[in-house]
Amino acid sequence: MSTIDKQRIAAIRKLEQLGYTFAGDDWMHPANDAAAITPTITDELHAMLVKRADDLEGCPAGSTKSVS
Repeated sequence: MSTIDKQRIAAIRKLEQLGYTFAGDDWMHPANDAAAITPTITDELHAMLVKRADDLEGCPAGSTKSVS
């Protein structure tokens, strides 16, 4: 068994310990999980937007400078 297979098995065990269930083709939040209301992707999107704002903060007003 490869290392990646062992990691996948460990990840599945951890998700199940946390109360997640696999239904169809997606993992479902535990019924009592308040985070189920807010998708996880919003955390990633928020982080990207904050970084973009921080990058642009140093640009002069009206600048066309593109920060990537």
